[in-house]
Amino acid sequence: MYTGEVREDRGFTLIELLIVVVIIGVLAAIAIPQFASVKEKSFDAEAKTDIRNMIASQNVYFADHQAYTSASVPLGGRVDLNLDGDPDFQASGGMNVAVTAFTDGIQVTAKHVNSANTWCMNSSATQNTSGSPGAILKQTSC
Repeated sequence: MYTGEVREDRGFTLIELLIVVVIIGVLAAIAIPQFASVKEKSFDAEAKTDIRNMIASQNVYFADHQAYTSASVPLGGRVDLNLDGDPDFQASGGMNVAVTAFTDGIQVTAKHVNSANTWCMNSSATQNTSGSPGAILKQTSC
């Protein structure tokens, strides 16, 4: 017999909540390693960009002085290659950039503090050990 009472369900059962927590855990376990990989790729792209920017700055310096100059730019710092008071190159944040000048080219290396990779470019025909002058390569020396 019908008594007129209406049963109201409120909230979720414990099983439903556990299933949701398990699904979120599985998704997080998949996404977090992918996120770390994407972050390292962005740091590497930043290093390559800093190498290209330093090459451009060195080419301007070479046009004025007919020689290249060595430089070391620590952790997002600036460098004034021609000592005119204006910075010629600004490294990205967290990026170490170093330039070694040779008579026939330069070697530029860059490494972000949060990446395991060091990138370099060597344009010298006589000092190049990679066999690829001018190519930006992932290694510790060119």
